[in-house]
Amino acid sequence: MKNRLPWLILALLCTGSVAAQTSQGTDDWQSRATFYAWGAGLDGNLRIVPGPRLSFNQDLSDVLSSLDFAAMMVAEARRGKWGVWADLQHVVLTENGRVPRLGFSGSARIKATGALLAGSYRLSESGSHYLDLIAGVRYWSLD
Repeated sequence: MKNRLPWLILALLCTGSVAAQTSQGTDDWQSRATFYAWGAGLDGNLRIVPGPRLSFNQDLSDVLSSLDFAAMMVAEARRGKWGVWADLQHVVLTENGRVPRLGFSGSARIKATGALLAGSYRLSESGSHYLDLIAGVRYWSLD
């Protein structure tokens, strides 16, 4: 297995936020971009017809050892009560192994992509607290 620790450290170091403000006025555009990282495990069943059902259970450390690429970012732009934001995620995992009872080797590659584009309207704001109404579209792809 390839050593994924440098990639994990790089992801944690890159997790942060960049903001740009033109001024403090409510009629000027304000924007922010945040790069982030999250982790998850995998658990499920796979059936290769006409073969046996294969079960898998991988915790976060197993998933990190199979990680080829990951990028995640959320960006927001706001002007007054109106805003637009996007959330983008792309993850690629590869795993090699043997299929039990069939005796052959195999490789699996998972590519997961998610994107969200939304508009928002600020209903109320009081100090650092606010309530936004958000509507948008979400795209998911799992190969």
